[in-house]
Amino acid sequence: MDGRRVTAYGSMLGVAFGGFTWVVVAGGLIHEPVVSLGGVALGSLVWWFGDLGTSRSAYTMLQPILLVCGAAGTALVLWDLLRRR
Repeated sequence: MDGRRVTAYGSMLGVAFGGFTWVVVAGGLIHEPVVSLGGVALGSLVWWFGDLGTSRSAYTMLQPILLVCGAAGTALVLWDLLRRR
C-alpha cells in the first residue's frame, strides 16, 4: 500500500469512529442498547462504503447515507423535545 491510500483509509476510519462514538456513548448513558448498536451499525456502514477509496463514486455512495442519517437524527431529537412539552 502506498502512503496516500493508507492516509485515505485512516481518515475514513477516523470519521466513522469519531462521528459515531458519541451515539454509542449516549446509548450507554441512557441505558438503551439499541441506540449504541445503531451507532456501531452506522459507523460500520460508513467505513464499509468508504472502503471504495477517495474516488468520486465513493463520495456519491456515502452522501445519501449521511444525509438520511443526519435528517433522521435531527428528526428524533426534535420529536423527543416536542414530545416532552
